[in-house]
Amino acid sequence: MAEKLLTISAFAKLFKTTQYTIRHYEDKGLLLPAKIAENGYRQYGMAEAYQLSFILFLRALDLSVAEIKLILTTDYPEQTMLLNKKQALQQEIARLQALERTVDEQLQQATHDTTYQVNQTIHLRVLKR
Repeated sequence: MAEKLLTISAFAKLFKTTQYTIRHYEDKGLLLPAKIAENGYRQYGMAEAYQLSFILFLRALDLSVAEIKLILTTDYPEQTMLLNKKQALQQEIARLQALERTVDEQLQQATHDTTYQVNQTIHLRVLKR
């Protein structure tokens, strides 16, 4: 029994993405259709579905298309990349939790006083007049 192939529009809809995104990944060499029909329609099967889901997962981790291509086309240690990303995510979570605590402190102070106090160092990057 032959595998049922999906058109690019059905494939994009299945992954809640756009045809443009899929074509972009094709242009960058990350994803190829299983078949291009005589009428020029791109068609995708299960192998492409797995490939696209992995690409979208890596994009959700904020990897660039170039980084994804490196992972897909070389023996780049995927596990190392995932461990590095996990560490970066944990650092970002800790940063956001600290920020949340500061906001909570400010909200508590606001109910008692109209003067705001920040007990942490603030680093200014740009001053505007």
